[in-house]
Amino acid sequence: MKSVDVIADLTGIRNLLEPPENWIKGQFALAKGGSSVPPENVYACRWCLDGAIMATTSPLSSDDYDRHIAAKRFLLEAIEERGFAGLWKFNDDPKTTHADVLAVIDRAIALAKEEAAND
Repeated sequence: MKSVDVIADLTGIRNLLEPPENWIKGQFALAKGGSSVPPENVYACRWCLDGAIMATTSPLSSDDYDRHIAAKRFLLEAIEERGFAGLWKFNDDPKTTHADVLAVIDRAIALAKEEAAND
């Protein structure tokens, strides 16, 4: 797995969640009508951070599994810097805002770029 793949995946996660109306708490993913759907479902249009990771890098695909784990690793590192012990704890915390989520993704991208520069 190449660092550029992980950086592209993290950027894809950010692009998915960049519009504020695309980010949610309490569910992995929702369809337009508000029903819960799997994150990778074609009808999904709103995601939590963990759901956006699953939508971008499927943990069920052997081809994507390493990329899924790498994206999560960088995001968890960025989240832990903020004092949280998990993706859903950060995403679903009442004080977490959309701007916080984007900032964590940006930090994860920066961490991935730092690691790539040191390889």
